[in-house]
Amino acid sequence: MPNRRYETSSLSDSGSREASASSHLARTVTLVVSAFLLLTGAPALAAGTRVAVLPFFGPGASEIEQRIVNAVPAQFEVAPGSRVAQALARVGPPDAPAAYAAIARGARAHAIVEGRVFANGNWRLRLNVRNGASGVSVGVVEFRGSNRKELEGNVWRLSASWLKNLLGRIPVGAPPLARQSARYAEPPEAAPEASPRVPRPSETARRAGDDEDGTKSDPESSRKRSNRDERDEAASADEEDDSADGEPPPNLKAKAERSATRGLAKLAPPIWEVSAGPRIMSRALVFTDNVSGLPGYSLPGTVGIFGEGSFFPAARSTTPMRYIGFNGAWETTIGAKTLGRGRERSHATESRSYRVGPRVRIPTAPFVVTLGADYGEHRFKLDITEVIAPNVEYSVLRPNVEFRVDVGSGLSLGLTAAYLNVMSVGGLGDDNRFPRISAYGAEGGAQVGYAFDPDFEVRLGADVRHYAHNMHVRPGDPLIVGGAVDDYFGASLLITYRVR
Repeated sequence: MPNRRYETSSLSDSGSREASASSHLARTVTLVVSAFLLLTGAPALAAGTRVAVLPFFGPGASEIEQRIVNAVPAQFEVAPGSRVAQALARVGPPDAPAAYAAIARGARAHAIVEGRVFANGNWRLRLNVRNGASGVSVGVVEFRGSNRKELEGNVWRLSASWLKNLLGRIPVGAPPLARQSARYAEPPEAAPEASPRVPRPSETARRAGDDEDGTKSDPESSRKRSNRDERDEAASADEEDDSADGEPPPNLKAKAERSATRGLAKLAPPIWEVSAGPRIMSRALVFTDNVSGLPGYSLPGTVGIFGEGSFFPAARSTTPMRYIGFNGAWETTIGAKTLGRGRERSHATESRSYRVGPRVRIPTAPFVVTLGADYGEHRFKLDITEVIAPNVEYSVLRPNVEFRVDVGSGLSLGLTAAYLNVMSVGGLGDDNRFPRISAYGAEGGAQVGYAFDPDFEVRLGADVRHYAHNMHVRPGDPLIVGGAVDDYFGASLLITYRVR
């Protein structure tokens, strides 16, 4: 198993892989104090406030940056990439708190998140969160991994809780709009002949030193009008056109264009995924109101193989078709033995089943609800010569619903429920057995999953499948039996791989 390590620091530039005992104690005290302040009145960001994620630098920065965007807690709003790109184009590479504050003003954001990836030896991400009003860092966190894949996995599992902690240190307030430094002020409007933008009458009058009606005004009234116009401009800033005043600096142009297309959704649902692994299964068949004295049978336990796959071909589109897909599953036993009457004999047993059908996936983070309808067959055959062998071949329609929730730190829980509309029971319904037999069934399951990274997951699941039979016997029938109960219990350990 790969070594998954990460280290954290707060307002620290140290890059060493090991910290002394005193450093660990200091960080622990800092976190405890920070948590105490947050819980006892330290201001926190309100719902709907903005976080600007700047383009990351370093090897593999684009993919890791997207992991961070996806990990921003749901109560915070990620600033549009286009607005962040415009702010970077105006300000240039930030080199001081005032520059970061200017970028936050351009993005109308309360907080800034920036990151740099290092790959000298082990891989690590240094993540810095800044107060948008002042541009000052409020905290730094580092994630580490022995390789890029491991680093991405650690970022995916752990970044949400750290972002929530660091963003919570920034006080509530309106987005910073007031200019704080002439060096990073936005450039003046271009002359009418050089730009399609038509200046406001107030701006023309202000540049000419005249009133809007063309009359001269005194300096004091001009100053008051200028202040009033600046306030009006700030109030209507969010309604103005988002076009940039100039091209980004060469070293940021490509990254700014990439940021402009950055999505705001959480981790995208997979296009397809497959799961496979070993399975343990048992079966018990019991006849009820058994006047004919038919024997019951039990399969105390056997091993098998289980596989499942799903495919959503339009998952990357923005149309309703992205929720439509298909699912299929298959299982079989290996070397199964069923115990017969008196349990003194065992019989070689073959058990196989499959199902396939459409799916409708409804993602509502952190929940995913999936509705489905399958056609399936379940075959259970014994090598036995008795009159009534417990051989069945169920053909079923299987409407089902599945709930899945990500509880954090890579853990997930899943529940499945299905109704089994049995259309056929195979040889058990022959004329010399139970010609009027009817049956129905139900299925339920639960899973616990742990994701090593966004692509690989291990799942431990348990399930039960129940069939109830009504023989509808009449006087003169060859066998007099009221009904039967056929139960299956299983457990699986699956490895899941998915592509998003």
